[in-house]
Amino acid sequence: SSSGDHQDCFYYLNCGRSPEINKISDGEQFKETIQAMQVLSLDPRQILDIPKILGSILHLGNIKYANKYKKDKEELDFEGCDIYLDDLHLRVMRELLLVKADELRKRVLLRQIKSAHELVLPNDKETAVAERDALAKHIYAKLFQHIVTVANKGLNNDRKQSLFIGVLDIYGLKLEQEKYLKEGREMAAA
Repeated sequence: SSSGDHQDCFYYLNCGRSPEINKISDGEQFKETIQAMQVLSLDPRQILDIPKILGSILHLGNIKYANKYKKDKEELDFEGCDIYLDDLHLRVMRELLLVKADELRKRVLLRQIKSAHELVLPNDKETAVAERDALAKHIYAKLFQHIVTVANKGLNNDRKQSLFIGVLDIYGLKLEQEKYLKEGREMAAA
């Protein structure tokens, strides 16, 4: 892995605390994850595509926005922003996902408002960053949903007993805990 691919270089990996976990080998965890995907019947192409998609999300988070200037003027256009045509992360993401760079640029630089007439407006930097992050979350959610669906199909092959993978997110768990504590307090007060 080149120094440009180190985890410290990716915005999304550095939004929280240190990505380092004592006594955990990323390499070993990766091998175990690949083996688990094989056991769950993901085909080799899907297994190769998953790290590409995850990598594209990391590169999406590193896309930098530039000031946009009004046409034929040196005056800043605060209603819009731009991405440099040679942006490394845009290029890598395009290569990993096999999408057109222009389409990807439009997706994060412009917003569509649908009414009687379709209106396309530029995003300012703040809105473009929010669009970028929303796109990253959307791609990740779709990938996660796909993995769970494929894994569940793999678990149900030729078995009389139905198995499945269920996931409770941390937010959902917190809500359940709060509900349980509230009910417990109400019962204790009665």
